[in-house]
Amino acid sequence: MDIKKHGIIDKKVAVEDVLYIYNLACCIMVNTKDLAVFASVISKNGKDLQGNQIMKEDNARILRTLMAICGTYDYSGDFAINIGMPAKSGVGGGIMATTNKDIGVCTFCPGLDSFGNSLAGVKMLEKISNELKLNIY
Repeated sequence: MDIKKHGIIDKKVAVEDVLYIYNLACCIMVNTKDLAVFASVISKNGKDLQGNQIMKEDNARILRTLMAICGTYDYSGDFAINIGMPAKSGVGGGIMATTNKDIGVCTFCPGLDSFGNSLAGVKMLEKISNELKLNIY
C-alpha cells in the first residue's frame, strides 16, 4: 500500500521521517510495571491508581476496542478466544492487557512467536486469565 497515495501521510512528508519518529516512539524506555499501570488506567475507564480521571472514558473504551481487534497482530482473534483480554503486544517482547477487574496485567519475554508476540507472554497471560477468570467474552 502506498501510504502517500492513499493520504495516510501528507505527500510532502518523507517516509523516512515518519519511520524515524515511529522508531523513536517504539524505543521509549518503559518497564512491565509502567505497562501494567497504563493497562490499569485503560481498564478503569481512564482513572489512575488514585482515582483521578486522567483519560477520557470514551478514549479508554476506544483503546480497549482497538487492542481487542488488532493489538496482537494477526493473532488477535485467537488471543480473544484463548485469553479474552484486550491486549497490545510489542516486538520487544512486552504485552500489556486490560481486564474486567480494573487491573492491568503485563508480561515481558523477548522470544517472539510467528505473529510477533511474546511466546512466553501469551502462555502466561492465558494462564493468568484462566486462573483469575479475566476473560471478558
